[in-house]
Amino acid sequence: MATFLYFAYGSNLMARRLRKSCPSAKLFGCARLDNHSLCFWDLQTGPSGRWQGAVATITPKEGDHVWGAVWEIEQTEMANLDKQESLHTGIYRRYPVQAEMSGSDGGGDGGGCRDCVSYAMVEYTAEQRKGVPSPHYLRVIRDGSADCGLPDEYQKRLNSIQDNGFTGDVSGMIGLY
Repeated sequence: MATFLYFAYGSNLMARRLRKSCPSAKLFGCARLDNHSLCFWDLQTGPSGRWQGAVATITPKEGDHVWGAVWEIEQTEMANLDKQESLHTGIYRRYPVQAEMSGSDGGGDGGGCRDCVSYAMVEYTAEQRKGVPSPHYLRVIRDGSADCGLPDEYQKRLNSIQDNGFTGDVSGMIGLY
């Protein structure tokens, strides 16, 4: 079966979330995406209704880096992942990246760069702005980063991100907790 590698940095760090749309997903390893930054942006229409706050994206930024999980997924599930990542709405786009695999788990060969598919928010106009994620969304990302074994230093960085304090309905997360 043909497969592809997917670099996840947000809510799809959590295996049980990713496997809802891509049941074949297997953790290939942890990887670093150099010269990129993790950002949280409000959607063009305001905070995400599913997550009740800003959502994660990656943007080019010299000297920074983002850690994530590389998942190996069957090619037949690419359309499912596109749908989960809202490709059809024009909010996110496929974003090819070269991820540097962690030497300790580098997908079975001790490291090296891997060509991966990822997703990044499409850049809009001034209407798009940096935002603040909900505590529920951050919990999914933080728990996923721990489950995948991302470096402790990066997990501390994720733990330092402020949330928006939302305490209302999180029906978009049914089945994750």
